[in-house]
Amino acid sequence: MTEARKDLFRLADEVTEKCEEIILTRRGKKDVVLVSQEEWRGVKEKAIKYERRKKKKESMAGSIILKTTDLETDIRKLRKEFARSLAKVSAPRD
Repeated sequence: MTEARKDLFRLADEVTEKCEEIILTRRGKKDVVLVSQEEWRGVKEKAIKYERRKKKKESMAGSIILKTTDLETDIRKLRKEFARSLAKVSAPRD
C-alpha cells in the first residue's frame, strides 16, 4: 500500500488502459482491489442481474415442496393442488 500511494496516478492509468485490476495488500488488513469505473459498473450490473434471477427463481418455486424420494406421493400432491387451483378458477363468481 505504501508503494501504491507513491504511484497512485500511474496505477490508475494502468488499470484503465489495460482493463485489469490491481490488488493492494495491506499489513494486517483485508486487501483492496483497484479497478476502473467501467469494470466496476460491469461487476455491479452482473451482481444485480444475479440477484434478480435468484429472486425470480425463489418466487417461482411456489408453495408445494416435493420430495423426490417418493414420486407417487409427489404426483398425488400435485394432482390435488392442480384440482384445487382449477376449482378456484372455475368456481361461480357472485
